[in-house]
Amino acid sequence: MKKILFAAVIILSMVFAGCIFSEKKPQGVNFAYGATSSMGAIENQTQIQKFDWRINLTNTGDRAAENVNASVALHPEIASRLNGSYINSIMFVDIPPGFTFGINGTVIFNATGLSKQDIAGWEPLVSIKLMWIEDGSGKEKIIEIS
Repeated sequence: MKKILFAAVIILSMVFAGCIFSEKKPQGVNFAYGATSSMGAIENQTQIQKFDWRINLTNTGDRAAENVNASVALHPEIASRLNGSYINSIMFVDIPPGFTFGINGTVIFNATGLSKQDIAGWEPLVSIKLMWIEDGSGKEKIIEIS
């Protein structure tokens, strides 16, 4: 009898543990992300700065995001000081649940007359506006990188 009772307690504990610790996916589209960035002078020329950034996104939801578009906006101080052009819109196909993708960029800008503290005060350095279609209606999410 003790063995049967012990086995029942173990089985019930496992069942309840599974109920408590089971992970549920968010309903609909849900973009989880991680971002990195770095900035520094080019070849010891402190007046020319290089800014690199990368963001990895995963659709952790249970539905596909359709017609995904990402618009990238640099901080106005960086955008006004660019050395060259910059692509600011990216089109993707549908992003199914569990799919991970990355967006990255590099810009070189003129930092003449600026201190490290000036640049450190610019936040966010990059804003990414994700737009997609979900169940026939437009959705969006803004992600900021500092």
